[in-house]
Amino acid sequence: MGLHKGHTNNPNGRPAGTPNKVTSATKDWILAIIEENKDKIRDDLKSMDSETRVKAVFSLLNFVTPKQQSFSIEEQAKIEEDALFAFLEKAPEEAINAIAEKVLELQQRNKNTDADTMQGRLL
Repeated sequence: MGLHKGHTNNPNGRPAGTPNKVTSATKDWILAIIEENKDKIRDDLKSMDSETRVKAVFSLLNFVTPKQQSFSIEEQAKIEEDALFAFLEKAPEEAINAIAEKVLELQQRNKNTDADTMQGRLL
């Protein structure tokens, strides 16, 4: 059945500094092949029809742009909540009081805006 997402058989994870499965030597080797064949790759791209060329360029983007990770709204809210709680644990009392005052001010402003909107609908 396999493991659930985020769980491994190694609860401590990979030790810091341990290289990934693809070693730097392998990455260097692949980079050297690409460097040696730049002109050929460029010529191949030029000879492709536009649809195939676009697909090829987009597939190459995976190697130069960071992969975006998708989160559900619930996961994102949990991450933000954890960050907020961590901040609140370390923040000075004055900062927390200032934040609380600002939150109350924004809530009051939203209530006033909502009341104005409702009154505008009634007129």
